[in-house]
Amino acid sequence: MRVAVSACVALLVCACNDVTSPKSASPSATAATPTPISAAGAQKIPLAQRIRTVTQAGRVGIPIVAFGSVWAKTGPGDVVRIDETTGKLEQTYPTDRPAPVPGCEGMGATENALWVCRRPGTYIRLTPQGRISHQVSFDGYHDQLRIPAMAGRLWLLGEDRTALHTLDAATGKEVGAPIEMPVPGCDNVAVGLDAVWVACHLLGLVKVDPVSRSISGTVSWPGGSYVAVDTHLLIGGYRGVAEVDPHSLTVRSAFDLRPDYKGDLTTSGNQAWVATSGATPLTQLDLNGQTVAAVLTTPDPFDFVGVTLAHGTLWVSDSNDRANRHRMLSVSTTATSTSP
Repeated sequence: MRVAVSACVALLVCACNDVTSPKSASPSATAATPTPISAAGAQKIPLAQRIRTVTQAGRVGIPIVAFGSVWAKTGPGDVVRIDETTGKLEQTYPTDRPAPVPGCEGMGATENALWVCRRPGTYIRLTPQGRISHQVSFDGYHDQLRIPAMAGRLWLLGEDRTALHTLDAATGKEVGAPIEMPVPGCDNVAVGLDAVWVACHLLGLVKVDPVSRSISGTVSWPGGSYVAVDTHLLIGGYRGVAEVDPHSLTVRSAFDLRPDYKGDLTTSGNQAWVATSGATPLTQLDLNGQTVAAVLTTPDPFDFVGVTLAHGTLWVSDSNDRANRHRMLSVSTTATSTSP
């Protein structure tokens, strides 16, 4: 379960706009923000028209696409494997998390395995066949949504959310000293475009060089809790969603969309999707045209939503405890389809 950002954060934003790491001479981008692009005039499409498959797999978390399948953690802590083409539930792999130990979010894929937060303070390496090959102790931030891998390392925030740690992707052993962040309260990590990107809601975005393990720049976007990167780099939160130039670290475009603490952000190619709880849970962005392409609506509001865009399909975890609705959806990003 994710924890809402305290209202006191808003009171601290003004004091944190120009924070720069005391351990780095890295630049901080503070250029004027472009006028936010509104979704008010965007095409509204019923979500049901875009749904390709529905998988009943219990209360599932963030979808991870790897090894020809879609993977997700369930509420009890098990890992489910879903066929990427048919949406069929292929397998459930128990992680034997002892009850009533609280859960944790993190999950990610390397070239040949999955890493899963089994419970707070414990991570496991899971082979594509579902075998637990390693179990390691690490005090990581339990609400970090994804465990990204780059340069043979896993990149994880520590429990106190003040530093970035690196674990060997094969063994899970910690490598090197922690990389201290310019501010506390960091939330999520993504890798791509030759860098590691950390979203810290008191500051914005922190760029880390994976080779030198040093901070090479920051972007002022207070409230940014989500980061996504592929060919484009985005940060999102209560201030809105920004597309950032990965080299100059200036904001290219801004969208008047606010993924809440139960939402998510994903990008692939020239499109991105912003997820949030409520009756308009999914919004599609055209990053080349810098427009809001579509807003998907539903009469049944989402409570928790996680999204991953891969191979032209948007995978959506939809959980609503009050409606007793827990499912994984595959959603068309282009054509209208018929809901099963």
